[in-house]
Amino acid sequence: MFKKLFLLFVVVIIPVFLSAQEEFQPSYEDLIYDAEDAFYREDYATAIELFNKALTLEQGSASVWEMLGDSYVELGSLTLAGDAYKNAIKRGDATLELWRKYAQTIAKIGSEKDRVEAYKGWANADPNDPEPHLALLEIYKAVGDEKGIQRELEALLGIGVENYDYYIELADIYEKKRDVERAMKQYRFAIDIDPTRYEAHLRLGDILWSKGNLQEALYEFEDIVRYNPELPYGHYGLGIISYELGDDRTAISELEIVLNSSEEGRYRDELGDRYFKALKVLTELYHRVGMYDEVVELAGRARGMGYNDDDVFYLAGNGLMNLGKTDEAEDFLKEAISLNYKNAMAHYDLGRIYFERADFSSSVIELESAVKYNDKLYGAYLLLGYAYSNLNDSDSAYMNFKRARELRGGEFEPHFEIAKILISWGRYKDALVCLEQAKKIQPRNADALYYIGQSYEGLGELEKAMENYEQATFIDREHYLAYNSLGDVHWKLGNVESALTSYEQAFSIKVDYIPAYIGFARCNEELMYYDDAIHAYDSALDYDNENIVAQLGKGRSEYKAGYYDKAEEDLKRAIKLDPNLSDAHFYLGRVYEQKEKFEDAVEEYHTAGQLDPENYDAFYREGFLLLRLKRDGDAILPLETATKLKPSSVDAHLLLAVAYENTDMLDCAVKEYRRLAEIEPDNKEHFRNIGVLERMRNKYDSAIRAFSRVLELDPDDADAYEMLGDLYRIKGYQAKDWRQYDEEIRWLDMAVDKYQQFMALRPNDESVPFIQQFIEGYRKYKSLPEEERKIVEFYFSW
Repeated sequence: MFKKLFLLFVVVIIPVFLSAQEEFQPSYEDLIYDAEDAFYREDYATAIELFNKALTLEQGSASVWEMLGDSYVELGSLTLAGDAYKNAIKRGDATLELWRKYAQTIAKIGSEKDRVEAYKGWANADPNDPEPHLALLEIYKAVGDEKGIQRELEALLGIGVENYDYYIELADIYEKKRDVERAMKQYRFAIDIDPTRYEAHLRLGDILWSKGNLQEALYEFEDIVRYNPELPYGHYGLGIISYELGDDRTAISELEIVLNSSEEGRYRDELGDRYFKALKVLTELYHRVGMYDEVVELAGRARGMGYNDDDVFYLAGNGLMNLGKTDEAEDFLKEAISLNYKNAMAHYDLGRIYFERADFSSSVIELESAVKYNDKLYGAYLLLGYAYSNLNDSDSAYMNFKRARELRGGEFEPHFEIAKILISWGRYKDALVCLEQAKKIQPRNADALYYIGQSYEGLGELEKAMENYEQATFIDREHYLAYNSLGDVHWKLGNVESALTSYEQAFSIKVDYIPAYIGFARCNEELMYYDDAIHAYDSALDYDNENIVAQLGKGRSEYKAGYYDKAEEDLKRAIKLDPNLSDAHFYLGRVYEQKEKFEDAVEEYHTAGQLDPENYDAFYREGFLLLRLKRDGDAILPLETATKLKPSSVDAHLLLAVAYENTDMLDCAVKEYRRLAEIEPDNKEHFRNIGVLERMRNKYDSAIRAFSRVLELDPDDADAYEMLGDLYRIKGYQAKDWRQYDEEIRWLDMAVDKYQQFMALRPNDESVPFIQQFIEGYRKYKSLPEEERKIVEFYFSW
């Protein structure tokens, strides 16, 4: 039964019902009409229902969907409204109003993509309407879409929206893209809108500044100061650019505002890193104009704020040096180096401090670091040269002065200092080349002329040396070194009086200049003004009581003046100062000799010779005194040494000959007399001594030659005639012994001849009776027949 009823319902009742429905369904147009009517009556729910029914029959027009959307909006169904508006737009030919409604709806409930699409549509529908662009701008800003932001800002500004901040924002985007020209253009538009605001001036100024257009940039910062004097940016820019333009006065004034403002804390926060740059630049400016206390104050402020900048600390250190506060300066410079070890100027100034303290080793370390990190630092090379010179490292000094000359060939000092080193090396010609160059740079530099004189003096060209020393004293009347060297040259040339005057001039200028006193004393000693010499040596000792040259000179002059007790005292003091001083021992020996302390004198002479193996006088005097003390054997060695040291010394050879003779070393004695005869070939006494010794050695022929030479030199020498008579007589006796009877008579005739000449010269000599007896006996002997003479002895008694 149930199944039958169900089939009846499906087959009969439902179709009948549907047929009825179709017969009473309103048309699309009716539904739209009724829906619009309901909409205008503000019966939005009915309108929605009717619009939806209508839209089931047909797709509907854009206006239908739009009204459906409006109805949803009125009832707060924004999502459905958005869908409706979207369908309306899809129908094409969407109006501006439709886009506006859609965008405003989507803005409240849609996704970012939908909102962007909606506002773009709106903007496209009305390009001159700023509202969709403003909305898009906000969206792009929210998501950080820089391209979108740029596009919308360009659109807004393009349609005439005059907004200062938009120009700033767009310019900022251009700057990020390095399109500075377009950025500058936007900043200028912003300034045209409101010249009193600082942002555009600041950013435009920064761009112009970075492009090197300093003057134009300066104008922008001036405008900031004009309209916003309370802001730090304008004063900062104005100060830094003025500094770069060389307007130090304005720079200092503006930067002082930045750093010394009562709102210093705010300024520091607003400026950030620029604040510290202002501090650094103002530090440099203060240093440049000599405001060193202010430099130190700023450096201290930087340190207190934790701003550790090596340049700032260097400037503080340098400023303190200029204030004479080297200990404080040292701390700042070391701090600068700890921050930046390559800060060449900090190393340089620290080296200068150590140099001034005479700590040359530490100075060299710092200065070497300075030139390592800045190889163009002329002053460091120059000071290195001086430091090495003080350390007696002339090679290193030379290299650094040479480098300084390479950097600044037009400077006087490098040429001059190199020349001084070359002089110390004995390279006088090379030194002259450098000094001539130095003289070209400073033609009237007395020091250059002085060292030119030194070079010529080293080359032995004393006249040229004198000429340059005189020029030096003409230019600088106080140049005591030139006067002293002029004295040295006069002394070498034998102009003792002129030397005396020059030395006196030198120590009258510099009263403690010891070499001048010593030179002056030496001249007085040479002129035998011993009291004046002693006084000059005393003056030298007043300034240096351990000056060995002055002490020795004083003792020597006292000896020469005959003040033996004083001389002994001063010479002993000289020996105490320098026990190895040969001359002091020698002159002490002279003093002892004068005081007849011969043994003491010998000891001093011996010591002098041991200390100075070239000291001829010491060996000679030692030998002389040993002979005097009858110590002939001991005298031989020092006298032999004396003759070796001075082979032409007659006195030494003569004393040595005597020493040999007294010790029976006749061969050696004869050799010495022969050397003397070579040295003084016209001195008959040397030949006489040879003759005497040769006779003693029975070398009669040699003796005859020697006495014959005496007579050649002096035909009236009676002793030589007598000696030759004796020698000829002896030769006659020898001939008799050798049975050379004719030779006997020849020799004896010659003997008679010499004896007769002797008696003619000395008729009263005690030898005359003997000679007369010989001559008478010889005549008797000679008168005998030859054969008888052969067997008869010759006697004086005849």
